[in-house]
Amino acid sequence: MARRRARIQPTLRLLRQAQQKTLQQLAEEVGVGHNTVSGWERGMHVPNAMQLGMYARALGASTEDCLRLLLEARAKMPVAAAEPKESAV
Repeated sequence: MARRRARIQPTLRLLRQAQQKTLQQLAEEVGVGHNTVSGWERGMHVPNAMQLGMYARALGASTEDCLRLLLEARAKMPVAAAEPKESAV
């Protein structure tokens, strides 16, 4: 399963890496922990609306594009692992 997840999850990570930002740098810009950003990239957590907007802005992407990538990643996860977990602010 981890191998499958690695193939379907690179889009958000690549978007962050294209901006040459570490998990920690992006997390600080959004105001969350680096584990939270990692969870978003892996499809394990869903940012709230404000976090999503800050995430997209920090990466120079549209909120719609980031939301689409997050939802696509979550749709490809096993059902038990895809239970929504909203990140705390």
